[in-house]
Amino acid sequence: MYLPERTEHQKIVRLYDSNRVNGAPGQGLHLNGKLKPPAVYILNHEQFPQDPQLNRKGSSNDVIALRKTFESLNCRVEVISNPELPDVKNKVKEWSAKRFTQDAGIVLIILSHGDRKEKILACDHREYHLDDDVLFPLFRNPTLSGKPKILIVQACKGTLRADAKNMSNEPYIKCYSCSEGYYSYRSEYQGSVFIQILSS
Repeated sequence: MYLPERTEHQKIVRLYDSNRVNGAPGQGLHLNGKLKPPAVYILNHEQFPQDPQLNRKGSSNDVIALRKTFESLNCRVEVISNPELPDVKNKVKEWSAKRFTQDAGIVLIILSHGDRKEKILACDHREYHLDDDVLFPLFRNPTLSGKPKILIVQACKGTLRADAKNMSNEPYIKCYSCSEGYYSYRSEYQGSVFIQILSS
């Protein structure tokens, strides 16, 4: 997981502290109750028709747990099931242009296979880049400016058994289920340890 340098972290803390006092519109969490809870989107890459051995059995359990958790926080949850690369790109394009004026932020959860250097596998067996294809376009949305952007990824980051670069002064959190180069584990009966604990 990327942890911001101390100076950037202090900027984020100051941003939220000042909003608690001033209630600045369009910034931070805006805790005065005028904004809705963050919008939550789940990209669930579970079925891989070109290579059924890659099917992610148990991923639907993670979707159930995540939906339950975020709906209990009054978030609206949208699940995008088995997206291929064009679906992912179209959704990100939609989110980068969408008006999130009334939302406190955005939570994007990606459940898939992955590899080193921020690569995620879409259901058509084509890869997309987490930062370039997903996070950077969200940074360009002016209605998300200054608001938290939380990215949760349940995917491998390599083949080892047993995280990210500074991109912007925008407040964001990126959570991975494993370190660079390692496998991420998932039970086909219970889902993944990372998502199940995160959702409990």
